[in-house]
Amino acid sequence: MEQRGSTRINVVGMEVDLPEKAGFRRGTLKDVSRSGVCLVGTPLKMHDKKSIVAVIVSADGKRFSLQLRPKWEKQDELMLVTGAMICDAPSEWMEMIMRLEREDEEAWSLTH
Repeated sequence: MEQRGSTRINVVGMEVDLPEKAGFRRGTLKDVSRSGVCLVGTPLKMHDKKSIVAVIVSADGKRFSLQLRPKWEKQDELMLVTGAMICDAPSEWMEMIMRLEREDEEAWSLTH
């Protein structure tokens, strides 16, 4: 059952860098919404659901610093998939998400 309050938008080409002691781990975003993200290939398993994780998302030719709180994890075929709530994001991130929502709605209306 869908538990997210905001509409999910499937995305392609958004990379996520998760800082760690020896550098970064890289993953990708599967989908985004105003309130959260779904990450693929970036294990957050070391963090509990109360912790906040700082990540850098590369999208639209820009880099965004987001504060995420992991909410769930599951193994999907060969990849770890993590759902996380956005705790803090710059206004430019929200503007991009709202633009993606409009584009997604326009694409849907053209096909229905």
